[in-house]
Amino acid sequence: MTSSKRRIPRSTIRIECYIPERFDQEAYDIAFDWLCDEFTYAHGGCSAIERIDGRFRSTTGLTVRDRITLVWCDLPWQWTVAREKAEAVTYAVGLRDYLSLLLPREEVMYIVLAQVFLIE
Repeated sequence: MTSSKRRIPRSTIRIECYIPERFDQEAYDIAFDWLCDEFTYAHGGCSAIERIDGRFRSTTGLTVRDRITLVWCDLPWQWTVAREKAEAVTYAVGLRDYLSLLLPREEVMYIVLAQVFLIE
């Protein structure tokens, strides 16, 4: 596959939300739907993978099977622009705070921001 046009990567910020699937499945369904709708409305769409199997070591030393849902999208901001990076961080904190209201029994919920390069 050759192209006469050289494609230059475009830098953006990707946000990824790792939501554990435990306790109340209805609450997780509501949180998942809300997050997907938020990303779609605010940023044009998202991608998700549900029921990802994993394991973690508990505080008692036992290995516990775990399941998560991963939802991600690319934000319109650039990592290298301080104001835009700060806006992405503020947005991520707001998402975490709201998801914590929807899933109050969760101790840990990860939201990751990362610089990615897209070749279109």
